[in-house]
Amino acid sequence: MSLFFKRKSETKEKIGHIIAGMIILVHAYEKFDLHESSYIFFLIAGVIFLSVAIFHHKLIHHFLYIDGVFFTIEAILYAIVAADYFHEGKKALPWCYVFVAVMYCVAAVIRAKKGKEKYLKKQHQ
Repeated sequence: MSLFFKRKSETKEKIGHIIAGMIILVHAYEKFDLHESSYIFFLIAGVIFLSVAIFHHKLIHHFLYIDGVFFTIEAILYAIVAADYFHEGKKALPWCYVFVAVMYCVAAVIRAKKGKEKYLKKQHQ
């Protein structure tokens, strides 16, 4: 039964990375549509996150800290998007991105601790 829950958890993480990649790609398209050069940064980040989502199940076995690192990167990207929206004068939408960035920071800390525990357990075996 634990294998079922483990796979379900990996699927949720994979879906989370896909959604993050899609949101970042949507922001890249918005920047491209506004003829701003920063779209390249968001396009590259979105493609990287989609690649991570596709290969998540293989990467997690080799790099136990990868989820914490990518949650941190996602938090930074969402903070950049929020700052961008604040700069454009938008009112409510940036606060949604601030909230998401904070939640990703919390998730990064939790994932880093779990990754550390797995790493230490793997070293003792």
